[in-house]
Amino acid sequence: MDSGMPAYSLVLHEGADPRTGGVAICGFTTAGMVGVIATSHIISSLKLKQLGTVMHADFPAVALIHNEVPKHPVRVYQGESVGVFTSEIQFKNEKDIMFASTVIDWFTRGGFDKLIIIDGLTRPGKRNHNW
Repeated sequence: MDSGMPAYSLVLHEGADPRTGGVAICGFTTAGMVGVIATSHIISSLKLKQLGTVMHADFPAVALIHNEVPKHPVRVYQGESVGVFTSEIQFKNEKDIMFASTVIDWFTRGGFDKLIIIDGLTRPGKRNHNW
């Protein structure tokens, strides 16, 4: 289903079926990296398989190393009744709509029932301590 909004390309591995259903979980690179840390733990604990990546020419030319294997910084995973969308790069504010459209496209194609977004929050006026 196309949301009608511009989105980044979701590139699935050959033979991958995006229809997972169940719960979709997203974790992004925001305050404290909470989302990425949490989704990495979920992916590892549930032994989820990588379904594909999100690609765009404007993404930085980086590869992250996980267990000695290079990985694209924006990835999607699936398991039985659970899917995970994680991004280890931060998007500029002006790209928020395009990135959100990509997440909604993944959610819709996956046939998910619920969407959980794990994120960190900052408190305005709170001093940051460097220990």
